[in-house]
Amino acid sequence: PILVAHLKGNGARIDFGLRWSRNDLAWGLLYGAVALGLAAGIGYLTTMITGSEIESSAGARGAAWASVPAAALVFALFVAVGAPIVEELCFRGLTLCSLAKRGYAPVITVVASALIFSLFHLEPMRIAMLFGIGVILAIARLHTGSLTTSIVAHMVVNIPGAVTIALLAA
Repeated sequence: PILVAHLKGNGARIDFGLRWSRNDLAWGLLYGAVALGLAAGIGYLTTMITGSEIESSAGARGAAWASVPAAALVFALFVAVGAPIVEELCFRGLTLCSLAKRGYAPVITVVASALIFSLFHLEPMRIAMLFGIGVILAIARLHTGSLTTSIVAHMVVNIPGAVTIALLAA
């Protein structure tokens, strides 16, 4: 997407709001903490309603690779850093921005990008939690105008899982 924005669009800075500043980092940390809190609350409610534990597919894959520490550590790094960058480019970069450019109201762009984000993960038990996280990430993106804010927030959300995967490998 960054290359296409450079070649066919206005560049990643304009098309996606991909910029780096301390302000974006600070807001990303704050929004990430809010998203983690919301996810914990939704996860708790989901567990109370369904009576079953919620496990992510990434956690299951990480646990399966625990016997190969190098692979588990690379996977944990991808969960913490790679996935947030790629997913934010897709969902808050391409999807949210495309809807906004077509004139949809901000609430529609937030809900649509969050819904697509939650369904993309193909984890029925976590759809509500992922939708909540997606809403916070979209609000972060719209609030600052920077994709970097939502990338940092997404990293904050993913880091606890990545650390768990890394500890399983240790």
